[in-house]
Amino acid sequence: MPTLSAIKRVHAGRQSLESYILGLGPVGYWRLNELSGTVAEDIGSGGNNGTYVGGVTLGVNSPVPARVLGNARVADFNGSNQHIVLSDPTMFYRSQGEDITFWALADFDSTAAVQSVFSGFVGGASDEFFFLAVTNDPVFRFRFRDRGVNLVTADTVTPATTGIHSIVGVRDTNADQAIIYLDGNFENAVADTTTLEIESPTAWLGESPTGQHDFNGRLLGFACFHRVVTLAEIEALHLIAMNGA
Repeated sequence: MPTLSAIKRVHAGRQSLESYILGLGPVGYWRLNELSGTVAEDIGSGGNNGTYVGGVTLGVNSPVPARVLGNARVADFNGSNQHIVLSDPTMFYRSQGEDITFWALADFDSTAAVQSVFSGFVGGASDEFFFLAVTNDPVFRFRFRDRGVNLVTADTVTPATTGIHSIVGVRDTNADQAIIYLDGNFENAVADTTTLEIESPTAWLGESPTGQHDFNGRLLGFACFHRVVTLAEIEALHLIAMNGA
């Protein structure tokens, strides 16, 4: 059940998801609500615009009401070489002792294959640095490496299903943990004993930079924070997205 603090956060201000996320101070926030063009605007503090590649369908009616998202349009990916290249992957560089949180709201058409919501790579698949995805187990997964050496993987206990899901991956360096949340709920935490920097010279949404793991469905938003987003905030994000505010 949602905590009382999360419920109060949602109902006190009757906020849209967009305004709530901006209030959390994201370094990157992509609403993916463009109607045309090739630019995926970042309205977070980092100004890290992305480029739509492969004919991503823009301006699709949102499966979540406009009053909830703060906009009525989302981006649709057909599972075939469509993605967004983020212009400044240094946003995702994190040294030891530096926290990071990823949040995604996605509407999955299938869970039959590995699908990358967000990936950051150095070189090939063996050098995958950040990975927020659905796997063909099927579960949702948060994974990262430090310079391709130490692999840290946190999978959900709850099986992955089609439909709309909010997925959060957290690297909490104070607790030495990688944590994954699904639909506002804690799912799993694994030990993170990495001591090297996390870096990602290439970062994509909707597909891995190796040209595989294509996402099939709609992305309703993606955000990155240079801090640990709290459980109450994660619960509120999901409550707003699924129930309105």
